[in-house]
Amino acid sequence: MVLVQNIEVEDASDAERKPVRVVVCGEVSAGKSTVLNALLRARVLPDNIGQTVRPVVTVSHRAETGVEAVDQDGEARSAELNGGTKIFHDAAEVRLWSDHAHLSGLEIVEVPLTKAEELTEEQVALIRSADVMVWVTIASQAWRLTEKTIVEQLGSARPKHAILAVTRGDKLRNDRDRTRLRERMVRETEHFFQEWVFIKGARRKLDKSAKCDKAWDETGGAEMMEAIELLAERVRREPPVEVEAEETAEAESAAVVAEPEGNAAPEASEPQAAVEEPAQAPAGARARVVDFSSYRAAATEQPAAAEKAKPTAPETAAARAAVAAETEENPGLAQMAAAMKGVMVLALRPQDAPEAIEVTFGDEDQARELGLFCSGLQANLGDTLKIMDGEGVVSAFTLSTTGRRVLFEEIPGIGLLYLMADGAVMSHGIASTFFSRVCRKLKSEG
Repeated sequence: MVLVQNIEVEDASDAERKPVRVVVCGEVSAGKSTVLNALLRARVLPDNIGQTVRPVVTVSHRAETGVEAVDQDGEARSAELNGGTKIFHDAAEVRLWSDHAHLSGLEIVEVPLTKAEELTEEQVALIRSADVMVWVTIASQAWRLTEKTIVEQLGSARPKHAILAVTRGDKLRNDRDRTRLRERMVRETEHFFQEWVFIKGARRKLDKSAKCDKAWDETGGAEMMEAIELLAERVRREPPVEVEAEETAEAESAAVVAEPEGNAAPEASEPQAAVEEPAQAPAGARARVVDFSSYRAAATEQPAAAEKAKPTAPETAAARAAVAAETEENPGLAQMAAAMKGVMVLALRPQDAPEAIEVTFGDEDQARELGLFCSGLQANLGDTLKIMDGEGVVSAFTLSTTGRRVLFEEIPGIGLLYLMADGAVMSHGIASTFFSRVCRKLKSEG
């Protein structure tokens, strides 16, 4: 398709200002257009836009908004951004321009996919060219075998920065079901994705989100934007790797510009060779993991040194991204907290020394006060539950207010792990996902 070649081939002089490319992928009717509408804060794209033609849709930022489309015959037409759905009928290529500032520096491309065996060279080349991938799955059928097959078959073409978007999250019965589904998604897909976001695309909420930040947050669009920007910051801070860049450029050129007949075999073999790579990387880096047990040893031997070495939050987004880039393959808990925007305190009350406190991130006085609050709340809730149903154990709890997110979990054999995050920066969903990841890491390494 012409649009694929147009956005693949870029002038070398534009490299300095090249936007971070985000591809939105998923099976037919998974909700890719809903994800784009949530990011656009409006119902711009109609439902089932990809049922017949399945156009490539690109979203970019500029002051002058609008829609440009090219139909199957190559005829171009344009319209206002919210000028109705007629322009999308029989379109082969669509480009949307929005003036929302949060889209600045990004190029978001919806890639139409069907089955693993129907992946085309153009689709694979476009996905390979991306910096971030958003895979869209439906909450009621989340992460089916057919989806996993497509993602695995992409192999080395799959961007290393990826988000799993779960659409129709508002169709689930309650927050408990959403929490359970999130935990399953993280458990089953963490070797593919770094972020997990629920999208709730009810028309009423999407319509309100244009002018209401609360409504936008309720759609999941704000959380999705936070996740994209977090990964985009990492991309922007990544140093160029000359050899890999040359190989990638050659592969993209072969897949998109050159004749397909001469490159079919390498394109097919390359993903297969790379399928095992994600599983191998962490093993070699395990020795560098920093966990609470190592903090306990350091605190016993050199308390003064441990006090001085306590990490504090990087002052800028660029600094956070730099920390994330350096420790991305197998980060320690302190590095994870430093790289996650909004984390204020991450600490532990050890099971074998409940009066002690181990601060891996944040201010020690604040961490100590928060630890007393969490342990007290855990005890009080346990007493209340014991009166109600005879069970007096509270193993985990989450508290969200306008300004703060507080989460704690009792980890058997280790202690009470707790987190406090800035509610203005970190949504409830992002805080829960991050804390789940920290808990799993502590369990596996402790």
